[in-house]
Amino acid sequence: MEKDAAPVLLLSEHVAGRRYWRADDVWEHLRPGLPVAMTPEPDNPSDPWAVALSVTVGETLYKIGYLPRGRNRMVAALFQQGWGAALTCCLTRVDPTAPLDRQLFVAVKVMPCGVTEPRRGA
Repeated sequence: MEKDAAPVLLLSEHVAGRRYWRADDVWEHLRPGLPVAMTPEPDNPSDPWAVALSVTVGETLYKIGYLPRGRNRMVAALFQQGWGAALTCCLTRVDPTAPLDRQLFVAVKVMPCGVTEPRRGA
């Protein structure tokens, strides 16, 4: 595979549970392209496949929600299998006029072997 191969889209989905977390605290910093940290929560009592989504503003990490239940299993399984470092996530849509559950969307991509950073525009 070429070193400049583009990441492969694995999942494009809304941010679930956004109303319960801290997106409002950092709303003015949220924009498409902003990197999003993914943290599996296998001990989460509501969903053993839970993957929390957080953004960093300054030096502070803010949880903004989760990958939706039922759409999170593949990502959680990849983390469990040790492939988490091959995944990237970023905001793709920020729409304050949409219903709360549809205001934020993310894309999860798989990086090709040998590629450590996404290409510009990927």
